Formats: sequence, structure tokens, C-alpha cells
Amino acid sequence: MDKNAWTRYLEVTTHPDNDKTIAFKVGVSPSTIGRWRSGEIDPKPRQVVALARRYGKSPLAALVAAEYLSAEDLEEDLTLHYAADLDEISTLQLVDELRDRLEVMNDYAGWLASITRETGHPAHLAHGALRYVHPAVAPSQVDGMDFIRPIASHLHVEELDGDKYYSIDRPHDVSVSDLPPHVRERIQETSAARTANVDGTRQDYDLVANDSINEFPSGNDADYDHA
Repeated sequence: MDKNAWTRYLEVTTHPDNDKTIAFKVGVSPSTIGRWRSGEIDPKPRQVVALARRYGKSPLAALVAAEYLSAEDLEEDLTLHYAADLDEISTLQLVDELRDRLEVMNDYAGWLASITRETGHPAHLAHGALRYVHPAVAPSQVDGMDFIRPIASHLHVEELDGDKYYSIDRPHDVSVSDLPPHVRERIQETSAARTANVDGTRQDYDLVANDSINEFPSGNDADYDHA
């Protein structure tokens, strides 16, 4: 990806919004926007499309800026292909997806810490992202509202283009023991997830690089131990 082209598009399209506002609109964390700007990670196609739509721009033009499409592609019929199993998805794509899911768990754990410790937490989570909170269950089987209802009184809800976004409204003096059992379980599970380095390390993903691998997200082969 041409980092400069995407960065220029991001700056021009989102001006004068800051990273927090952009993140809220797109449904990602502010740190993700910062990594897009620095070129540390690439946005996913769906994130590129979401950003374009939130700012009233053409998704196709955004995909060209992010180099998921070329100008020539716009003159041809586009055929959509969906991965039928994991063998059709690259390791880099899997690690990128894992990073996104860990960020959601990390942000949710931050909410719980904010509620029980009376501290602030800036994360905004889109309604659709809440399905990633339960690490032991496939997202398609999770009802994200199960993790919103018990702490709803502590959250601020905003709607944008029909989508709901949640954030901590204000600190409350609440004990962990006051929370419902399934939320207390998530505290334990997501606390473990918070210790993971979502920027990508061998320990997080149990990856061992070899001479045939030259690039990993957020780094390169030198970032990983050789077997």
C-alpha cells in the first residue's frame, strides 16, 4: 500500500476531526487511527468503506486511495469472492483480524475498570463490535447486548447513520461483586486479553518466522524469533 496516498486521503477526508472523533464514526479505537496515520498498519477494506460512508465520500474512491482497487478496476465488472474456510485466508489477514478482536476486548475491559475504579476510559465501541467481547464463542453466536444491558446505566449511547456507539458516561462507585455473573466472567477473561500486545508479537500469536517470511503486520521478520 502507498502509505502516503492513504494518509493524504485520510487527512483530507476527515479534516478537521481528531482521531477520537474519527474512531467514533468508523467504529474503531483512536489508537487504530493513529496507526493508520503512521503507516504502522493498513486499514481493512470494510474499514475504508465505513470511513468513506461516514464522511459522505465514494467508497470506491476510498478503496482506490487505499490501493485495494485501481482506477482500471472501476471500469470493469467487479466479482465478489468470499473465503469458504481458513485455508483461503492469509496468515497476515488472520493476525490482523485477531488484533482487531483483541482491541475490542481490551476496550471493554477498560470500561469495566473505569466503572469499578472510578477512572475515565475514552474508548467508543460500535454495537457490531460487541460480538467480539466473548473470546470463547464465535462472534456469530454472541449477542453483544448481553454485555451492554448490565452496565447500561454507566454508558453514553450515540447514534450515527442508524448505528449505535457506546462509551463510558461517567465514573461510578460500583463493586465488581455488584455486576452480573456473566459480566464478572468477562472481566476475568478480558483481563487476560488486555495483557496481549495487540501490535503483534510472537507470544501473542504463537508465530515463529522463517527465512521465507519477510513481512508481518506492524513490523518485519526481524521482530520475530527464528526457529
